[in-house]
Amino acid sequence: MNLTRLLKKTLCILLTMIMVLPVIHLKAENNHQYDAWYYISYGADDMGKGTWRFVTKGRVNMENRPTASRRIYTDDLEHRIQTLDDALLVPITYQGITYDVASENSQSANTYTIEWKRIIDENGANNAGKDNVPAGVPAYHVDGQVTFHYQYDVEYYISGVKNDS
Repeated sequence: MNLTRLLKKTLCILLTMIMVLPVIHLKAENNHQYDAWYYISYGADDMGKGTWRFVTKGRVNMENRPTASRRIYTDDLEHRIQTLDDALLVPITYQGITYDVASENSQSANTYTIEWKRIIDENGANNAGKDNVPAGVPAYHVDGQVTFHYQYDVEYYISGVKNDS
């Protein structure tokens, strides 16, 4: 193999690498912020079977605009979902007990936490009549599952104990 041919091959490989690497790099930085409607589910272990409640309108970091494809995203949620201010999370009354949002460091009795489970590219959004997205218009939904932290007070009696004194 002569030197000219080797240089042409090397140059061709280098140019290919130079052209491919920026595309890969740009793809990683190609996320944009889009409006999203945040919902929580509680009262059932399975998402979708419990009571749903609108929490707030926020933002998500996604590669593309929503398309109403009903595609579900569960990967990289910690980078896709914005952190919500706890002040937006109101008390929930469930089975006669009122639960407040748990503080970051404590999950005391009668509190709840939310685990954000998925983002859905959905068809429309409803937040109790304000700032709705009509059916047929694409919108991102962020769905979370509530875990209640509770305490039971149990009253018990010991019977059958003999007093030897």
